[in-house]
Amino acid sequence: RNFGFDNDMAGNVISIVYVMSAVISPFFALMVDKFGKRVFWLNFSVVLLIISSALFSFLPEYNDGNYIALYPVMAFGLGYAIYTAVIWPCIPLVVSDRVCGTAYGIATSLQKAIFKMQLQKSSRDITGLKFFSLFLESFH
Repeated sequence: RNFGFDNDMAGNVISIVYVMSAVISPFFALMVDKFGKRVFWLNFSVVLLIISSALFSFLPEYNDGNYIALYPVMAFGLGYAIYTAVIWPCIPLVVSDRVCGTAYGIATSLQKAIFKMQLQKSSRDITGLKFFSLFLESFH
């Protein structure tokens, strides 16, 4: 239990990513549509996601609930919100209209698989659960 949270509290902490994405993504999408700079925002979101993921590895372990875990979770939520607001409008720009639906399906599948694995790793870091067992549970 790296941050000392029980399973219920760890679930609440991890849900911050989705809440932030739901609230922030529309605003970033409007901003990108109005001002452009898709490549900058995409690179910024990837760097933010990498930094927030690395923070989970380098933060010390705690025995009681320590809310220092909120910082990388919020950074991950912000990076994910920016990423989703920028990447989805880019798909029709790089594929033909004939295969646009297939491209969206492939992108969704890859994004969900990678994001699920990342959240499970983060959840393991927060609660001390084993990653492999969570990974197997995701396929049930």
